[in-house]
Amino acid sequence: MAIVSNSLGDDCYRGFDLHAIADVVVISSEIGVRKPSRRIYEVACEQLDVEPAACLMIDDLDQNLVVQPGWESPDCTTWTPRGRSRP
Repeated sequence: MAIVSNSLGDDCYRGFDLHAIADVVVISSEIGVRKPSRRIYEVACEQLDVEPAACLMIDDLDQNLVVQPGWESPDCTTWTPRGRSRP
């Protein structure tokens, strides 16, 4: 399991051991790419050693799951609190 998070780099995760609850932690301010860029999801998949098609991506914001102009969508199933949005 991976945590992929947009962060402004203000150390908002201080005091939380994210690696204790996830195999991989990808923080946007640490790699210089923000969701919904395809690259941030690719980094998580590479670190997990899995293909995107084998992933389920869950996010509380639809905008992080929607294809942005000029970007390809992640090749995985996505889900928001409103339900499955793409097979």
